[in-house]
Amino acid sequence: MNSNIQGKIIATCQQGDLQGIVEEDVLAFYNIPYGENRGRFQPVDRPSCWQGIRDAARPGPVFPQLRSRLAPVIGTTPEEANQSEDAFRLNIWTRDTKGKLPVLFWIHGGGFMTGGGALRWYHGNQLAASGRIVVVTVNYRLGSLGNLYLPGVSEGNLALRDLLAALHWVQDNIAAFGGDPNSITIAGQSAGAWYSTALMACKQAQGLFKQVCLLSCPGSIQPMSKEGAQHLAERLCEKLEVSSSGEQLASLQIDQLLAAESELAKEIARPYEVSLSFIPIADGVLLHEDIMADAIAVSGGKITLMVGTTKEETTAFLHANHDTICSLPEPLVLEPFRKFYGEHAKTAFDHYKTRRLHANNYTQIVDMTSDQMFSFPTHQFASNMSAAGSDTFVYYFVYPSRNSWLVSCHCMELPFLFGNFEKWENAPMLEDADDDNIRLLSNKLQQALLNFVVLGVPNTEDSILWPKYNVEKRMTLVLDEESEAVSDPLDMQSHIHELIFN
Repeated sequence: MNSNIQGKIIATCQQGDLQGIVEEDVLAFYNIPYGENRGRFQPVDRPSCWQGIRDAARPGPVFPQLRSRLAPVIGTTPEEANQSEDAFRLNIWTRDTKGKLPVLFWIHGGGFMTGGGALRWYHGNQLAASGRIVVVTVNYRLGSLGNLYLPGVSEGNLALRDLLAALHWVQDNIAAFGGDPNSITIAGQSAGAWYSTALMACKQAQGLFKQVCLLSCPGSIQPMSKEGAQHLAERLCEKLEVSSSGEQLASLQIDQLLAAESELAKEIARPYEVSLSFIPIADGVLLHEDIMADAIAVSGGKITLMVGTTKEETTAFLHANHDTICSLPEPLVLEPFRKFYGEHAKTAFDHYKTRRLHANNYTQIVDMTSDQMFSFPTHQFASNMSAAGSDTFVYYFVYPSRNSWLVSCHCMELPFLFGNFEKWENAPMLEDADDDNIRLLSNKLQQALLNFVVLGVPNTEDSILWPKYNVEKRMTLVLDEESEAVSDPLDMQSHIHELIFN
């Protein structure tokens, strides 16, 4: 039952009544519990019922985290300061609680260490204002809280279990907010895209969604082995000067835990890599060794896919070292190429020199690492999903930042997708952006996403023709001031690509 009592927006879920708020003609419900906190390192439980009307008119906390390493690129938000280990919450935006609209279930990014569904960047007002979809955003546990594996302390993959719990809650309750539980699209960016892929690979998630949208998925990352994850947990215990059994980890102050995680992440960081510490594990229950292969095996032919990357993903991680990289002698510049290409490093280096008119050390390393970590795995996954029978649509976001060191960096497409540029007012990547141009491109991307969620195809009324992707033509929508579908914009058929996969 849903009602408007004396101007109050009330929705009734299985746990009780919620009072939302009207924001720019959209009904917003914040800080809704999708699970019950059982304590640190414990699986989330089903949410408890409450008496009376629960206030859902303002954002709640996010899970504990330190400042994002991408703050110099994307800025910060006030919500990041409101943190709690009891942040098993989701948020909903809808035009009408009495409808039955398709649902977008958004999973935020943050390198498995930062972020939250409560952050203003991901508020779904603009998308829900279309009257075509209901938007849901969700928190999940971060860092060691979400992915510690240590027998007797934590079974690992708690963050993925959080997302499963949230999806089940949405299945059971979204009808009370005007959503259709049989028409759910999961979408995520960066780590959120990785988790979306993991859900595709997870048999326990089957039937909970029918479409997937992946933005900038770091497809080169595979789940950590149990052995590797346990070794990492033991190193964390050493940092904290507690027993390697980890029994004291559950009672430590959260600030101590976060500080030790940060130190450990710096120790394992490697040049020219997106270094990660606490990530999901191949537990043999939810996940296995190759999530991309499992996603195709489990979801191929059943799930419709929209997927893509930005052009210069890794500038977000490398821009601070721009001057140093530019001044490196060639033998040192070749080191990251050797990591990926071995004896073919010089061939690859020369290939990337031809990609730009004024190429330099920085652009060559950025282009190569962006391809290796994001673009090539994305296109390989798209090819395999298409071959398995899934309708697949691929984009390539190339609209550049005015900052020439960032250009079209990791996260650049997010404000365009959500259409809420005012909430990114301190994002360096958007400094001095042309307001008319970004609004036009944002409208195109939003319409494509809305069409995908509602119709299963992203083609738009204003003449964006977005063909299905297949391995023969690799048709890709290049998103810029003037957007168009292009065959194989990354030259995946080239000799350099053969060096990677053969």
